[in-house]
Amino acid sequence: MLEPKVVFSRCSKTKDLFGVRIDPLNENEYVGTWAFKLPEAALELEGYEDTTKSLKLSYFTNDYPGCPHCERPGVFFCSCGKLNCHIDNESITCAWCGTRTDASELVRGEIDVAGGAM
Repeated sequence: MLEPKVVFSRCSKTKDLFGVRIDPLNENEYVGTWAFKLPEAALELEGYEDTTKSLKLSYFTNDYPGCPHCERPGVFFCSCGKLNCHIDNESITCAWCGTRTDASELVRGEIDVAGGAM
């Protein structure tokens, strides 16, 4: 049985950590369904830096609530491999690495997902 997973993300406005729940469509393809605040300690507890697995995040459901810190509806996948919230057509500075990018489209395709089964 395939289990939901959690992807760690940061608010591009506040830099606070949050989780994005992704539910499996099949063995390697997932859909974003929920977002929730997480304490910084969750990174160490879940072994985020050491455990990654490449999965395909295909889309977000219509009821995906957006960032729990600033309510921005989108997610941007930075070239550093980390997720941030964002608003379409807005430049973004990655809350993880500081890289400034034109974030004009939502995340699509292969992403590195950390965390375990829920």
